[in-house]
Amino acid sequence: MAWEAQLSPITVDEITQRTARFAKDAVRVCWVAAKLRPWVGEEPSIHVRPPSEGEPNWTVAGGLARFTVDTCDEDFLCRSIGHGEWHGRAPTCARSPPGR
Repeated sequence: MAWEAQLSPITVDEITQRTARFAKDAVRVCWVAAKLRPWVGEEPSIHVRPPSEGEPNWTVAGGLARFTVDTCDEDFLCRSIGHGEWHGRAPTCARSPPGR
């Protein structure tokens, strides 16, 4: 799985071609955009917001799904960051159907 930050402008056709090249090499890709671009939603992608003043973390502003974390009090049973719940669409980075 490749996470690609696309910072410079690119057309939908160009990013579709780049996605196809990844697929040819059996690599799934999810594009990350800090600004809304025409290809967000046309190819596997998420839209992110940089940290604001007083907030140290990046935020996913738009995408396929969101995961809310609940901390785990049972450290001896759970070595992950915690438990949580998926919200929104399925937690995959699959191509959106046309027109969405």
